[in-house]
Formats: sequence, structure tokens, C-alpha cells
Amino acid sequence: MKQPKSSNYFWFRQISSHRYRYTDVRHGAAMHFLVYLRKGRARFVGRDRTVTIEQGQFMYIPEGEAYQSYWQAEEEILFDSLGFHWFPEGDSAEYTMQIIPADDSMIALADAISQNRQVCSENLGYFFALLSAVVPKMATSGAEGDVLQKAQLYLYLHPEASIAEVAANCAISQSGLYNAFARSGWGTPNDLRQRIRAEMAVELLQTTDLSVEEISTRLSFSSASYFRKILKKHTGKTPSQLRKEAALV
Repeated sequence: MKQPKSSNYFWFRQISSHRYRYTDVRHGAAMHFLVYLRKGRARFVGRDRTVTIEQGQFMYIPEGEAYQSYWQAEEEILFDSLGFHWFPEGDSAEYTMQIIPADDSMIALADAISQNRQVCSENLGYFFALLSAVVPKMATSGAEGDVLQKAQLYLYLHPEASIAEVAANCAISQSGLYNAFARSGWGTPNDLRQRIRAEMAVELLQTTDLSVEEISTRLSFSSASYFRKILKKHTGKTPSQLRKEAALV
């Protein structure tokens, strides 16, 4: 992989890993980062929030954010990592670690930067155009984004929780929670709950000898058949396929 140039203020890189990747940044991110995930999926576990990024999504990581990340893909993990120390026009808002809904223009700008990933005037022009498109979509601390992150963290801790319980924990009505998800592009609260339980199921399948029925019960699925259906929907694989993959690592 071609190594990018860097400067004191910007860092443009494309990173590739095979199937699994783990990073420990509990010392805190050295810069602000925009991440564009091209292949695979990842879960970022911070001090007070957990964020899951899917293929084709952008993510923002604040400078100083302490986190651990867990990445996986069928074959290749591939993502763009764009680091920077300051926002244009003196933007002093405190943004949270978050997913940012992508559009075609944002992806085109990320593609342009990835052509050589040098910190040069051309790529800086692309980057600031990308940042200008991203910032209006970002949630600041204490805003709607915190509701989404709180809902996600609560579901990681309580995968059996009802949507009513999630809403109550976020101090918001159920309709307000659904509206927040709809505006964010995250799908629905139930989509997120299914995705989180599928993630947990993969970990249990690949790290324990629990049966499919035991895992289904532990994660509060209504039946083993429904568990298999949700797992297939979110991973594209059956329990036996996931366990065979883990045995090959």
C-alpha cells in the first residue's frame, strides 16, 4: 500500500486489513478524524458511547476521544482515515463521536482524496469541500446526536430492552425516539437493536461453545429460527458458517 505524505495539521490515509482489526486508542485520538468505511463494519467503544459504522458510511471521531475499535469483514477491511486539527471558519462547537449520513457528493470527494492521499493544495480543496458538506449533518454535544448515542449504548448493555425502555432511558417519548432515528438516517430503533444483537451473537458463536438455542435465549430472541433469520439478515451467514470462519483464523 502506497504510504501517504503527512503534515503537522492534516493526515490522509487509506487503511486495509484482512478480516479482523483491533485498535486501542484509550490514550485519546491525536487529531479529529473523518472515517469513510469502504469495506467491512466496525464498532467503536468510547468512554460514554458505542458507535457502529457500516460499509458506505462516514464517521467523525473528535480529537482527544478515547476509544477501542473492533473491525470485521468477510475478506478485506478498507477505510479512509482523514485527520485534521481544526475546523474551518473558527467552528468551536463540541461534536460527539457519531455516524454521518453519506450522499453521492461526499463519496465523490472522498474518492478524489483517495487517489493519492497526499496533503497537497488539490486534496486540501477536496477535503474542505467534504468537511463543509459533513459539518451541517453533525450533532453537537447535548443535541439529538446524544439521544442516538445514548440509545445505542443502552441497547449494548441491555439487548433485551423494549423500545419503550430505551426511550425512557433517553428521557424522550417513543415517537420522539423514532423521529430522531428517522432524521439521522440510522433506520429505526428496532433495526439498531437487531444489528447489535447480531453483533453479540457473532461474538458468542465465535468465542464460546454455547448452542444456537442458548445464544438465542441469552440475547432474548423469540425463537432460534427467528435468531437465525436476523443473523442471516445482518451478516449474510448462518451460525455454522460463522463458527467455521472463526476456526480458520
